[in-house]
Amino acid sequence: MAGTWGEAGRTKFFWRLWGSYASIILLVTLVLSLLINQFFTREAERTLQAKLGTIADLAAAMVSSNPKELWTGQLQLRLSEVCGNTRTTADIILASGEFMLQTNRGRKLVESALQSTEFLAAGSKGSGESRYKIDGGEVYVYSVRPVIIQSEKIGYVRIGSSTEEVIARTRSLKGRVGIGAFAISALSLFLGLPLARSATRPLKTIETACRRISEGDLSLRLDLDRRDEFGEVARSVNHMAESIESQIAQQERQSKRLELLLRLLNDSVVAIDRAGSIVFMNAAAESLLAVREEDARGSNYRDTFHIGSLLGWIDEARESGDQRLGEVQWGDGKGKRFASVYIAPLRRDDHDIVGALIVVRDVTEGRRFEELRRDFSSNVSHELKTPVAAITTLLDALEEGADSDADLRKKFLSRLRIQNERLQRLIEELLAISKLESANSYLECATVDLREIVRSVRTTFETFATLPGVNFSVFEGSEPIEVSCDARLIEIAINSLVENAFKFTSKGGSVTVDLKTDAEFAFFEVRDTGVGIARESLDRIFERFYRVESSRSRQQGGSGLGLSIVKHVAEAHGGEITVESEFEKGSVFRLRIPKDSRVSV
Repeated sequence: MAGTWGEAGRTKFFWRLWGSYASIILLVTLVLSLLINQFFTREAERTLQAKLGTIADLAAAMVSSNPKELWTGQLQLRLSEVCGNTRTTADIILASGEFMLQTNRGRKLVESALQSTEFLAAGSKGSGESRYKIDGGEVYVYSVRPVIIQSEKIGYVRIGSSTEEVIARTRSLKGRVGIGAFAISALSLFLGLPLARSATRPLKTIETACRRISEGDLSLRLDLDRRDEFGEVARSVNHMAESIESQIAQQERQSKRLELLLRLLNDSVVAIDRAGSIVFMNAAAESLLAVREEDARGSNYRDTFHIGSLLGWIDEARESGDQRLGEVQWGDGKGKRFASVYIAPLRRDDHDIVGALIVVRDVTEGRRFEELRRDFSSNVSHELKTPVAAITTLLDALEEGADSDADLRKKFLSRLRIQNERLQRLIEELLAISKLESANSYLECATVDLREIVRSVRTTFETFATLPGVNFSVFEGSEPIEVSCDARLIEIAINSLVENAFKFTSKGGSVTVDLKTDAEFAFFEVRDTGVGIARESLDRIFERFYRVESSRSRQQGGSGLGLSIVKHVAEAHGGEITVESEFEKGSVFRLRIPKDSRVSV
């Protein structure tokens, strides 16, 4: 469509330019033709006038030389011979006003003829001329001379002639002039076509370049090496294209930087246009809304956002044109999520709203952390309260006289020691988990043969295993398994797993520790034939203070921090802890750490 319009515009301008040129040529030719015709007509009349003056001089001389012929017919005959033209007239009038000779052609003399301009000029200057149009439309020119005899002016001779004959002679000349003018005009118009094309060719080039630039071809440059106005326009167009290209490149760089920044944000960012269609969505938004940007782009936000309260916020912001800041939540149970929302209308320079920017920050983890913090504080308070209350009660009993009974005192002191150890273990576990979670903590790593850790665990629990009547087995392998790790923490983790296995394994059961290895990892497996773990508890057993059987665990002095510490130790060494369990049949815990342990603490 643009090309058609440009071609039509160029053609229209070409014919307008050529038409103006043609009009000027025709007008000039017409004016010159008229001027030339008038010149030839005036020159013919002037020549005729000069001829009549010569005849008038001759006639005046004839009369002056032989005045007697005025009263005879001989003068008229002689004048007819001198005039030699039937259209030439001769009139003689005496100074007294008497007509001595008068023809019937031309302008008739009257009694007041001596007062005419030509006679007055002849009387004062010696000659006079005049031009008259008679009733039939024919034009006559006259020449008057005075007749002087012996220095006395006795009358006047007037010689006249019609201009028809000279006009007839100039008509053919005028025709030739017209034909010549037409030929010159036609030639000029024919030569004007290439001139018009040459004049409009730079304009067509500039118009084509401007159209391509407007269509986005900003690399185009005009190559018009001219020093006229077209050259100035071409240089201006090139400068304009360079300026637009530079501005667009700068805007694209800024846009890309902004888009990259938005895409790297952890917050979900979605942009919609005036109609509510999605035009941008970063990776965080794709994850939050569970939809790909390619699929969502162009669709309405109401078809993509499935969070009812968020839709209401967006609708309000679009209708009011004001920013919105708040919090939304959706889902229930474990799938319940929380997010803070910021919605800002997007405006142009004229303040017209062209869309909206939606920023959603998922604060679910923060909320869960707050819940964990509250639970942690509550659990710590509860765990500390139990041994402290027990110690207080036992001390009160001793103060009230229980120390007088040796057996009773021994029993109370034994219980005090148990509660004190329980309190001490709780504090140590809290310090350990605090250290592992601290950003400034570090591991004291050294190359260790893991069999030594297994042997230490066996020494610790061999005596303990005989008390509840549980079979305890340890398999360490025959080859050294050397790993760079914090041996103290690894031993704490294995001790915690074995202790839990003994707690939940009944008399007659078994607890097994098995050290294994492959090309990349070393494995500690702790198996038991205890009560097992219910399926619904498997996802939470590594949480702090979580107990599968709270009453049994507390009776045996458990704090609920052991498995949480094991998980932190494994992750600190770049490993992991997994569990397999079947209710009422037993459990298997596997602590895996890489041989080239990459410390994460």
